[in-house]
Amino acid sequence: MLTDDVGFKSAEGSFDFWVRTDWDGNDGLAHGFCALGRKSGLRMAKLPDNRLTLVWQPTQGQPPLRFGFDISMDWPARQWRHIAVTWKENTYSIHVDGELRSSVQPDQPMAALQDTTPLILGGLDTMPADMAIDEFALRDRALTQAELIARTRFMLDGAYVG
Repeated sequence: MLTDDVGFKSAEGSFDFWVRTDWDGNDGLAHGFCALGRKSGLRMAKLPDNRLTLVWQPTQGQPPLRFGFDISMDWPARQWRHIAVTWKENTYSIHVDGELRSSVQPDQPMAALQDTTPLILGGLDTMPADMAIDEFALRDRALTQAELIARTRFMLDGAYVG
């Protein structure tokens, strides 16, 4: 299990990263973004139905939380995007470039994640990545909307050199 010094807590947290895919969002193929854990934990992938999907799987045998959104019309290849996943007070959200794209509040609080290692970036199971991922960060608190917008604008406005 990742220790607190790495920044993972099941009750509240976030992870975010920059991604540039080699594929369009409507390619009808599966692509793996990232995972924490092998059998349970977190998974983010684009599925063949062209939905960017997050799966929160506390332990094997418990029902997963699965949510996402369609990217077939607004995900051209070779453009940098900022993706953030936040969770706090039983609300789980996905943001792209500072914009809330999907959010869910389960009827019952999700159980703590038991399996959070290893951290896998790109290419999950049989899903290739075909993407570049940069500046992956895992936090023990949920980023605010203002922080997400500021982080995205800072990079997209060209103020960042790196």
